[in-house]
Amino acid sequence: MIIFLMPLASLLGISPDFDFSKQVILVFLSLLAFLAWLWHGLVSRQINIKKGYVEITMLLLVCALFLSAVFSNDSWGSFWGRPKVISEAFINMVALAVVFFIISFTFLKEDKEKAIRIFSFSAILAMVLGFFGINTIGSPICLAIFSACLVSFFIFLSAESEKWQYKLFFILGLVVSLASLFLIMQKPAQELYLSQKQSYLTAQKMLEGRMFFGAGQGTFSYNAGGVVFNRGISKFATDLGSTGILGILALLGFIISIFISGWKGRNFALLSFFAMQAVGLFFFNFYLAQLSVFFMTAGLINSVDK
Repeated sequence: MIIFLMPLASLLGISPDFDFSKQVILVFLSLLAFLAWLWHGLVSRQINIKKGYVEITMLLLVCALFLSAVFSNDSWGSFWGRPKVISEAFINMVALAVVFFIISFTFLKEDKEKAIRIFSFSAILAMVLGFFGINTIGSPICLAIFSACLVSFFIFLSAESEKWQYKLFFILGLVVSLASLFLIMQKPAQELYLSQKQSYLTAQKMLEGRMFFGAGQGTFSYNAGGVVFNRGISKFATDLGSTGILGILALLGFIISIFISGWKGRNFALLSFFAMQAVGLFFFNFYLAQLSVFFMTAGLINSVDK
């Protein structure tokens, strides 16, 4: 359900705040998933928990972000999002970690294949809605990044699929992704972004006296002649100032561990999709829909392939 809804959650109209609808869906469904997993484990008297380097890096990432929120300039905003940036809230990271662990612990090969098809349908629907000006991913550039990441994903899936109906479905996804990317690129840019230089200068200022933990999630702020930017040019630049050296190292460690896991498992479709998203973190900002897809992809890569 989370896999299907996160690219589309803003359509539910829970709140006029774009990311808040996604936050509500993410936290609520991750809690239900955790309770269901725990109940199943108690009833069957068997709780499966993987213990490996990937799981350790995820726990380190959660701990690093928890410390950033605790020592934040605005702990309330860093923990819950409001009145700061909702997509940066620590509660989101907890929910995403729960989703990651449940996928990693419980998904077998057939579950993974089904999840990929469900997500692919949701992603195609999100891009088609974008054709009509309904953007459920974030800003136009975020939708463009989402579409670009899906291109390699659908190329690998269409090449690897053995059943002709799935092959045609993934080819359709590839065509829609390319069309979405092309249409967005034809429109003139209407968004204002902080430059790379100013983003990192702001992050450097935020790290003064707070090198290890940063200033806290959602506290990035730069005033350019009355225009206030609450994000840097990229997720990496924003997190550098808000979560500090520990947060950045933990994120990089997690990304590297997923690459190792994916390469060992030969999950090239998922790995290419994850790689495109990981590269995007260094150049663009991600809304909650993209962050959710990023960590769900990591969970699928790390899941048991039997």
